Amino acid sequence: MRIKEISEEDYQHYFHKWLYYYGGAGDVVSLKEFIETYDPDKWGDIDIYSDNVCPCIMCMNHEE
Repeated sequence: MRIKEISEEDYQHYFHKWLYYYGGAGDVVSLKEFIETYDPDKWGDIDIYSDNVCPCIMCMNHEE
């Protein structure tokens, strides 16, 4: 998957998940690598915004 092929909303969700799990430490896992190797079984589907699935700020602030 190429980063250019995802929507801005999905990109933001990847970013916030990466920020939550890696604290923005690009020397551990770059955002690009996180997106390219993303495992929905481990991290949850990127298009589901729920604090039951994901602890990132987008999911915590999402109103259902």
